[in-house]
Amino acid sequence: MPLPEASQRVQRALLERGLTCEVRRLPDSTHTAAQAAAALGCEVAQIAKSLVFRDLADDKALLIIASGANRVDEARVGTLLGTRIEKADADFVSIATCCAMTLSGRQPAPLTPCASCLRAHWQH
Repeated sequence: MPLPEASQRVQRALLERGLTCEVRRLPDSTHTAAQAAAALGCEVAQIAKSLVFRDLADDKALLIIASGANRVDEARVGTLLGTRIEKADADFVSIATCCAMTLSGRQPAPLTPCASCLRAHWQH
């Protein structure tokens, strides 16, 4: 199945940065971590899910990457960042991430990876 143009741009950007990741288009729905794991034949914990939250102090977007097996504790993240956050609604996400994921050159939402959750599944 051929990649859409946006996915091809992501693939090229990865290669230009020396990353040997392969962007793949899957035939089945991958809207949830469980669906993605089933489609890829891996554990849910090996899926990295991206979640957008709203920083209530300055009304900015916060992108958190977490293991598919874990939930994000909003209160704990807020405490760690010295602010309060809430899960963003669809309208806020659409406005905040407008074209950020398509390598358009626009500033994407700040990235806060939950690397410790995924580290056990990284392959060297």
